[in-house]
This record gives sequence, structure tokens and C-alpha cells, in this order.
Amino acid sequence: MSILEATEHIVPTRTADVRAPYRRGDRICATSPEGTRFQVRVEAVTPTSSGEFAIMGAVVAPRKFRSHVLSTVVGADGFGPAVRPTA
Repeated sequence: MSILEATEHIVPTRTADVRAPYRRGDRICATSPEGTRFQVRVEAVTPTSSGEFAIMGAVVAPRKFRSHVLSTVVGADGFGPAVRPTA
């Protein structure tokens, strides 16, 4: 089976029906695998083909990480392996 034939059988997910959990400027809290917590300002939200959303954001706190960028994936509910909404 060629790549073209394989892609014809893929049914695209309807991510347009699902509203993005975050918008540009929202703040989220992300935790690294080591346990460090970061407050992140969302810069871009992109839907993925799996129905999840790719988040790109700028680290706001801790202060020593302000020049860093965070990229992660969250579900339609806004939660992911390292992300939870801030109160």
C-alpha cells in the first residue's frame, strides 16, 4: 500500500467542533518531571489531528526561567501530563 492510499483511508477528526481550552494570554501552571513548577503565559494554541491541542508558551515564573519557552500537549479539557489550570 502506498502512502497516498493509506492517507485516503484516514478519517480526519473534527477538531473544529472542540473549542480550545486556552487562548493567547491565558496563564497555566506546568510541572516538569523533576517537580519544578512553572507559570506559563500561553502564546499559541494549535489543534492536533488526535483531538488534542499543542500549547506553546513563555515561562513567567520562576524568574530565572523567564527567557525559556514551554511546549506541551493538552486535551480538550485543558489538562495534560504536566499541565493544570491556575486558579
